[in-house]
Amino acid sequence: MTRFWLLVLCLLCGPLSGAASGAELQRVAVVVGANAAPPGRITLRYAHEDARRVADVLTSVAGFSASDVKVLLDPAPEELLAALDRELSAAGRRAGDTLLFFYYSGHADERAIFPSGRTLEFAALKSRLEDARAKLRVGLLDSCRGGSWTGSKGLKKVEPFEVDGSRELAEEGSVLISSSSGQENAHETEALRGSYFTHYWNAGLRGAADRGGDGVVTLHEAFEYARSLTIRDTALAGQMPQHPSFQMRLSGRRDFPIAALVRGRTTLMLEQTTGPVELVRLSDGLVVMETTPGPRNLRLGLPAGNYLVRRRSRDGVWVRVVSLSAGNVSTVSESQLEPSTLRAGSSKGLDEQPARLSLSDQSFAASLAVGVRHAPIIDPGLRAGAADGTGVFLLRVSGRLAPHLWLTAPLALVFDAEREDRFNYFVWGGAPVLGVTRSASEGWSLSGFTGAGFDARLRQSEGRIFNATIALLGSLALREDAPNILPDTWTTQLTLGVSQSIAGGVTFNVGAGLALNALVDGRFSGAGLGAAERNVVVALGSVQRAGLRPLPLVRVPLTSWLALDGHVAVAYQPSLQGWVETYTAGVSYER
Repeated sequence: MTRFWLLVLCLLCGPLSGAASGAELQRVAVVVGANAAPPGRITLRYAHEDARRVADVLTSVAGFSASDVKVLLDPAPEELLAALDRELSAAGRRAGDTLLFFYYSGHADERAIFPSGRTLEFAALKSRLEDARAKLRVGLLDSCRGGSWTGSKGLKKVEPFEVDGSRELAEEGSVLISSSSGQENAHETEALRGSYFTHYWNAGLRGAADRGGDGVVTLHEAFEYARSLTIRDTALAGQMPQHPSFQMRLSGRRDFPIAALVRGRTTLMLEQTTGPVELVRLSDGLVVMETTPGPRNLRLGLPAGNYLVRRRSRDGVWVRVVSLSAGNVSTVSESQLEPSTLRAGSSKGLDEQPARLSLSDQSFAASLAVGVRHAPIIDPGLRAGAADGTGVFLLRVSGRLAPHLWLTAPLALVFDAEREDRFNYFVWGGAPVLGVTRSASEGWSLSGFTGAGFDARLRQSEGRIFNATIALLGSLALREDAPNILPDTWTTQLTLGVSQSIAGGVTFNVGAGLALNALVDGRFSGAGLGAAERNVVVALGSVQRAGLRPLPLVRVPLTSWLALDGHVAVAYQPSLQGWVETYTAGVSYER
């Protein structure tokens, strides 16, 4: 019996009675995601997301109504058991047969799962999954234990069950599935924002696993699809390949249809000649599914939206954008894919580069921009041009001195925490800004800022990062008519914004900033916010920074190391009661 539970998934079904066989099968589900960890384990990142996506697939293509799918996020053990008890009680009162689907993503060990970080013994769960009031009981457990950067997940198990197609099926059916075998770990990954096995299981149910092309996906097809891609990806990303295991025994049949694509659902008909083909959701850059190689016609059930259909090979990347409208059927053929104009980078290529939290993979960076600069935004780097800002050149150069430490022109040091998991920060100090201007009335002028600051970056998704900066900067100036090199006015500045990367490596950075003089002529100012000496500036657009590197409104990569940048910002100054703008464009180089 221990082996039964160590294999994660249990399906027991008694023979269908003649009276009930004529009634439609009622499908109900209890779906659990548990990020919370028991003592000694780390908190997971994507178990909740796994659960939400499983629930969406069940209601989209597996015949479950939304009201019959209960999603529980970090429930207490007693709450989880109570949900199963309610479904079993309802099944006992139902005239027709019931399929009960149970899914769990979270921590586990060889004897228990840990919803909400608390122990729930397999024995208590097993008694519910053996209850014959539901004729068909399916339970899928994708369980986590411990973590490296992949967030490794797993159960210590003994010998795994494998699919045995030649075995005669018992009178009472059962299916056993595990997301891993033996003492392996199962893995979750930031690239998929979930576990490998659950991601590919969901994609299989949406139609990627349909080997027959009939729009119906069986449990066996879904498992084989998820198994092969899980083994491949974990072999590339993990220390040990992950081998999902599966056993099925169903009375009167060798398989069970779990999902079907029918009319009225949002569908993509994919005519594949070679493959494999990937579908990338353009709203967030997530690869939602990947087909297996070979010629086939697939019916794929997907949420409405815009997708990039992509096939990659040694010769290049072929792509096509398709728009799926709710309830309609769209068709795309692999022969309609066109060569991408973007070249792959040195590793995974531009259209797979996620937004970076740190600068740990670089040793040098430089950028040059020209344009009109009227908004009084503090731009790190070297600046030269007319005093009225009608023609400005901006040069920024940074070089790595040591791990975590950068030198940025004109003379500032930047500490990069170099954390790429979820949160990263930069601490900097020195003189990050120096400008040279000339006007007819004042002649040549040298000005800049010195100070310190803190830049923070929080990853919300693979392609989306929230940014925040706080800085204290003292102004310094040296003019022909009034030399004064020491700061006597100090400005505080706060910026908040978001960076979003989309397919193709294009990145948008939009933020808001607030700056004001806190210390004027060596004293704290008590003037109102509208006073000229306070110099309040409210800005929108290209106002964000990361390690003293300005983040452009839009960055378009040309190669893995060269990109086009566009900076646009508008600022409102209460003292002038007016708006001013900045428009610059240029190139950036990072290696």
